[in-house]
Amino acid sequence: RPANIFESLEWKKCHERRVSSVRKSVSVLTGVLRGLLMKATHSSSKQQPISYRESTLTQLLQTSLQEEARIVVLGTVCPSSKSYNKTLATMDFLSRLLRKPGE
Repeated sequence: RPANIFESLEWKKCHERRVSSVRKSVSVLTGVLRGLLMKATHSSSKQQPISYRESTLTQLLQTSLQEEARIVVLGTVCPSSKSYNKTLATMDFLSRLLRKPGE
């Protein structure tokens, strides 16, 4: 028997599913934000439609992100070595968001 709940196999599986779900939502949100950025900066008629349906997060944000919305994305970073992985993940997210398609 595990010494505590965090060592149980069931908890680990549940945690992995949640982490996977969050990663998918962030990935879809990145795609939506990149699509909106491309739409705002290019007036090409060949733009791909923006798919909000791939994630519950983007479905909830759809109304807020559409039309003439002004979107600000902030990344919070910390100089502490304990926060290195979180800071690196934040910087990676922001760089993927701003990267041009095909790069």
